[in-house]
Amino acid sequence: MMFYKLIQIQVMGRAFGLYPSMLDIQQLFENGNLDFLSNFGTLIEPSTKKDIKDKAIKTPLSLFSHSDQV
Repeated sequence: MMFYKLIQIQVMGRAFGLYPSMLDIQQLFENGNLDFLSNFGTLIEPSTKKDIKDKAIKTPLSLFSHSDQV
């Protein structure tokens, strides 16, 4: 396995890394012309963490499984 020294960027106080070949992407982000979306998935209706935990709403099959969401 090859290891890379990642380019670090800050998103809302959290550190993320980009591959070294993504300098153009880093610059777009730092100039305010690019955003990243992370930790999101498909939902059927608006919900809160409590709604999901209490099973108060409909949720997609395999909600927390990235490899087999349908």
